[in-house]
Amino acid sequence: MNVRTTFHCARCGAVLTGALLRAPMPRPGFQPYHEVGFRPVLMTHGTYAVDANGTYVLAPGDVSGTRLVPERCADGCVGIHAEDGVNLVCASCGADIGGRTDACHAWQETRLPPELVRAEDEPTDEEPWENPDEAFGRAPIDDAGALDWLWFGRLGVCATEVLVRSEGRPVHFAGGGTLVIRDFLRGMLAETGHADAMRTLGPGERPEIVCDLDGPGRAPAAVEGARSLTVVPGAPGEAAGDEVAAHPRVWAYLAHEHDRPPRGAGRWWDEEAPRRVSPAETYSHGRHWRCHDLPRHLAGRPETGRPWLRALLAEIDAAWRDRFS
Repeated sequence: MNVRTTFHCARCGAVLTGALLRAPMPRPGFQPYHEVGFRPVLMTHGTYAVDANGTYVLAPGDVSGTRLVPERCADGCVGIHAEDGVNLVCASCGADIGGRTDACHAWQETRLPPELVRAEDEPTDEEPWENPDEAFGRAPIDDAGALDWLWFGRLGVCATEVLVRSEGRPVHFAGGGTLVIRDFLRGMLAETGHADAMRTLGPGERPEIVCDLDGPGRAPAAVEGARSLTVVPGAPGEAAGDEVAAHPRVWAYLAHEHDRPPRGAGRWWDEEAPRRVSPAETYSHGRHWRCHDLPRHLAGRPETGRPWLRALLAEIDAAWRDRFS
């Protein structure tokens, strides 16, 4: 059973939204070419989610009856975001309502802290679609030939899990589609002490950890004495132990498409054939993921208290700050 929720101002009771369908909190990735545009709206119109801190996350277009306070918008390179989390007030009574974000490197969203609003729930049998228009997330390269932000976001979730399960030790990738994960992690870990820990498995090597794909039509490489870290198709959180879940569409590309020769072998009718993503493109997405989506993905997880991961996150933060010093 799901709910539809209407949000009101906690002080005066003014209606702020229509009845919105509750949905899972998205795990987004980096929107390519941010220099020429903003990231998309995080939540699908007509839905909302609750983040790890209990804050309601909505599409900005679903919120009305509020006023933006320019003086409470933090400075940014482009656009607006909330200083101290609040830059919206109730248009009826002036009470704080929440924060509106629409800036470079940020997802368009409105966040309503639970102490500032009143939520009225109505039970419903409706469930949100995972990806209503099915236009995104099918492959790393979309129909227009551009990098698909949703696909790379799902790859980032998988790659981050590989990093966490590695417990800070070097990982050797067995080749094929796993090298896409390796390239993403190399970008994520650039300019840190872990940058060289993501390696390619070579003949005769005896690594500590081997990462490979496992699932329909695939069997992981077996290396004597090595711990096997296997990437399987599934939703985040479904796999445990030495298995890491990758979204089924990410897994299908890694397992069956990445090493397949392009259709048409470069002939004139091959113009619409999907191309393989390059190591440089994957590396670039990893660099952007670490600055914005990595902290969000790891927020509230107990693993962040481990010394190796805490130190790594501090290195990543320092590397990012050095770019602007």
